[in-house]
Amino acid sequence: MFQNIVYKEITVKPVTKVAGSSITTSTLQPGSFRKLGFSVAQTMAVAQKLYEAGKITYMKLTQTSLSGCLPNRGKLLLSRVW
Repeated sequence: MFQNIVYKEITVKPVTKVAGSSITTSTLQPGSFRKLGFSVAQTMAVAQKLYEAGKITYMKLTQTSLSGCLPNRGKLLLSRVW
């Protein structure tokens, strides 16, 4: 089932990471409505809970990215809040 693989050469290249653009309240609110159907109040309640849990550094969301699992966790959190 498995075959032996032999690498003849490995090249190590330097990698530079560039942070993406910040997610701000003004981009989060329309995005959460469009993708999740959340109201502004629901969106900001989730942001507050994430801030209190130490998942984001500031409630107004200056993070450079959101985790791919955040929408699902946000819905779960909302179901517990409401």
